[in-house]
Order: sequence, then C-alpha cells, then structure tokens
Amino acid sequence: MFDPVERGIAMAIFAAATFIGPVAGPIIGGFVTISYLGWRWTEYITAIWAFATAAVALLVIPETFEPTLLVQRAKRLRHKTKNWALHAKAEEKVVNYRDIAVRYLLRPFQMLLQEPILLLVTLYTGFIYAFLYTCFVAYPISFQEERGWNGGVGALPFVAVICGVFCACLIIIAFSLTRYRTFIIRNGRVKPEERLIPMILGGILLPAGMFWFGWTSNPHITWVPQVVSGSFLGSGVILIFLQVSLSTLE
Repeated sequence: MFDPVERGIAMAIFAAATFIGPVAGPIIGGFVTISYLGWRWTEYITAIWAFATAAVALLVIPETFEPTLLVQRAKRLRHKTKNWALHAKAEEKVVNYRDIAVRYLLRPFQMLLQEPILLLVTLYTGFIYAFLYTCFVAYPISFQEERGWNGGVGALPFVAVICGVFCACLIIIAFSLTRYRTFIIRNGRVKPEERLIPMILGGILLPAGMFWFGWTSNPHITWVPQVVSGSFLGSGVILIFLQVSLSTLE
C-alpha cells in the first residue's frame, strides 16, 4: 500500500496511536475512578469505545489483503462471464494444519536461532515493551504512594510520555523525508539498516530517561524534573521499537 518513505510515516502515525492508547488509559481511568462513576466505569467506557470503533471499522475500513481481493474478484468474474475456470492463484493452495504450524509457529523460532542479530534485536525490543508496561506500575508508586497525589492527578505525568512519543514520531517522519528518501533516490533500493539510525538516538534517550526518573524519584525533590524525564522515556521507547519494526518490513 505504501512505498518505503510513506511506510515510515504511516508506521509512525500507527505506532503513536498504539503507544498513546495505553499511556492515556491511566490518565482517563484515574479521573473516572475518583469521580462519582467509580472504578466499574473504567471497564464500561472501554467496552463501549471498543464496540463502537469495531462497528465503524467493520462498516468503513475496506479489505486490503491482496490474495483475498483477488479471490473475490475471481468469484465475481466467474458469475459475470459464466467461465467457471477463472480462479485466483490463492485458490490453488490447500491450507492444512501442518503448513500453518511450520510457517507461523516453527519458522519464527528457526529464524531466531539462525540469525543472532535478529535474536538480539528481539530481546532488546521485548525489554523495551516490558519496560513501558512496568512504568504503569512505577508511576503510581512514585507519584501516588510516595508523593501522595490522588489517582487522577497522579496519572498526569504520563502526559510527558505522550509528548515524548509525539516528538519521536516527528523525528522519524523527518528522517524518512530527508535521509531515507535521499538514500533511495541515490541507490534505487531499500537498505533495512538505514532504518536503524534513529534507533541510536533512542538508545541514548531511554537509559538517560531511566536514570533521570530514578534519580529524581524522591518526595523531597520537586516533581518537575521527574515528570520531564517521561518525555525521554517516551521518545526512547518509540524510536527503538518502531525503527526495529520498520527494518524488518523492508
């Protein structure tokens, strides 16, 4: 659907929504919990929103998977032309459980064992993703238990993480429109390793944010620097996670 340059921009927007959702959840849930609605409405609101968006997606978002589109087109042509020999190539394949097991269960482990760089990058991104969700435990402890903030205000520091995600997405978009586009014009092909350059910046920002957050996690220190550290955490997570994902798509 997208060329390599557009893919980086589209993935940045998609990743922003993917990461902002879990980060914005504690903010909304915190204020809902301390309001007259109570904690049950955190579940009700989530369910209502999920069913509403699923209904809209079902009605509005078109099918984009090429084999499925070709199968549907062949079916229409068969009925239109009465030529029952017309078929899509995907219809020739007989899918069985063995093929599914080999392709989707065994092959990923085979790739991890045979490609050391893939194994290392996978472990790194797994750690990054786990760290993001660890923040959902660390933030309430630091700001609500240690500093005594309530459930709503105590979740507002996540706004800094959201700002960091936005900044990282802007960096990725700028990189895609400048250096990456120039590389494709000069070489005429895509080099996956080029996607990993912004990851160097993320590899610096994330540990800096970790150290900053831990060093200022003291109720006797003003809350401002600790909140600001969240922007470094958000930028580091998205720069590392998204660039690894983009490099595997090339």
